[in-house]
Amino acid sequence: MGRRARAAAGAALAAVACALCAAAPAGAAAAAAPACTKAAARKAVLRTGFAHKMRLRLGRSVFRPGETVLGLYDVGRLICADVTGDGAGEMIVLLQCCTVSAPSPWAIFQAGSHSRWALRYSRIKTVAFDLAVNGAHDVEQKMPHYLPSDPNCCPSGYDYVRAHWTGRAFVTLRGAG
Repeated sequence: MGRRARAAAGAALAAVACALCAAAPAGAAAAAAPACTKAAARKAVLRTGFAHKMRLRLGRSVFRPGETVLGLYDVGRLICADVTGDGAGEMIVLLQCCTVSAPSPWAIFQAGSHSRWALRYSRIKTVAFDLAVNGAHDVEQKMPHYLPSDPNCCPSGYDYVRAHWTGRAFVTLRGAG
């Protein structure tokens, strides 16, 4: 084999080796999904801008000067479930604080890039007694319905709002699912 043939063969071998190195190994796993824990929920509230949206929407009626969202609110309910049908779990977070009549914002986070949660849906000026995922995979919010004579502890009934995935985005639907 001549000098040129050896050089060409070496270049071809190097190209194949580089292509093999760049390709993902067979059976390689995709990026790890972010954790669905209360600690991860607190981080997502801060990192995705949800806390900022809460401060803007709720304002001084809820937050005193210098008070932080996670200084007043904590994760009251955490649901880890696939509500979009893509096989990857979403993180649904209900924040609760002080009183039964205080706003209880909640949000749905989807796994985003770099194994971080991304905010996809939120309800801020709302009072939620509970959140659940129903049989249609909608996130259902249970809200108190008070008559004028009802004490805060004991509403006369409940109303429901659902976050429903359309295949492209979450939309709000009224009524139980």
